[in-house]
Amino acid sequence: MKNLIHITLFSLISLVASFQTKLNGQCENTSFYFRTQTDLNNFYRNYSSCTTVYGIIIEGTNIVDLTPLRNITSIRAYLIIRNCPLLSTLNGLGNLTSTETFGLINNDIMTNASSVQNLNVYGTLNIVDNAILQSFVNNTINLINARVELNPKLTRIALPKAKVISNDLTIYNNNSLTRLDELTNLIKVGNVLFIANNFYLFSLMNFSSSLRIANEVIITNNAKLSYCEAAAVCERIFAGRATISGNGARCTSVSKVVTYCFSRTRDDVSEINIYPNPVRDMINIEGLQYAQVSVYSTDGVMMREFNNVNGILRIETSNWNPGIYIIKISDNDATLTKQIAVQ
Repeated sequence: MKNLIHITLFSLISLVASFQTKLNGQCENTSFYFRTQTDLNNFYRNYSSCTTVYGIIIEGTNIVDLTPLRNITSIRAYLIIRNCPLLSTLNGLGNLTSTETFGLINNDIMTNASSVQNLNVYGTLNIVDNAILQSFVNNTINLINARVELNPKLTRIALPKAKVISNDLTIYNNNSLTRLDELTNLIKVGNVLFIANNFYLFSLMNFSSSLRIANEVIITNNAKLSYCEAAAVCERIFAGRATISGNGARCTSVSKVVTYCFSRTRDDVSEINIYPNPVRDMINIEGLQYAQVSVYSTDGVMMREFNNVNGILRIETSNWNPGIYIIKISDNDATLTKQIAVQ
């Protein structure tokens, strides 16, 4: 009987120790949903040694302080902070280094998101519907998706180290945003670039000349946007994968933008002569050196294409509708573009 008591007591101590370890140890496979400030405070008391969790959702009308999460350094799946009308800062998340998904959504008095500047988000970034948030800065390098939407006071969206967004980049309805200066290191958007309804946005010219967009560009209803002939936009126009409408004077349509795209290309292709201009029946292009020649309408639709042309190229134009067309010639890494008038 005495031995049985000893065994039972040992088992109880072991169970308590195991429970305490679970409380205070790592939480890699555990998700937490905090609905009140009390939930957050209890987390710090019960999981004081926990540095890694699977996921966190913070959503509550009386949440004002995230410092109970100050020991968390990594989140395996998601950190979502949403519908917290009294939360003004992200103080308490400064030690957090990585998460797959980060969402800052519908927080009415959120003014300061600087605590997550060095958070590495390697999946999806959602900055959506924060009424007075003025700036969001994050040093993530690679993302899957990025959405910056419905932030009426946002003047600065800075992803200065971001190089690749492997799916979509969406910048929608941020009516105080004027420029995208701090996306300058971005070299790839793997699917769609969507920029719409940003009233004061006036230029896209700070995009890197190395940026490539794999699928489609949609630029619509940015009332002040007059400079959108960035190299990546022009390339999508020439590929027939651009929708442009309802923007400022230089960016009202694909056909309007395309005329400014040409002014940005090099004109030093050697010894090339294009004549006559205007033309009625036949255009002649002389001095080609194994060049690629493309002819576009002013709305960016490719009419004809010729590859590896050497010497002279004659293009029949007698069946073309009268109007302006653009000839683009690529020769030894240089590009010449010229408008011709067909009568």
